[in-house]
Amino acid sequence: MQPNSPVLVEFDGESVPGLLLKVKDDGTSLLVTFEREGRVSTSWLPADTVRAAP
Repeated sequence: MQPNSPVLVEFDGESVPGLLLKVKDDGTSLLVTFEREGRVSTSWLPADTVRAAP
């Protein structure tokens, strides 16, 4: 996945749309902006919880 790509983030079995901002050099963490429960967050997340949006 490339920066500025739409992604889906998995939280408790639910997929939340987001935007990939940056990937750590080792590929284990991704910086993603997403909205969950009415709040916008930007967080480093484990790569296995983020996938490319269709």
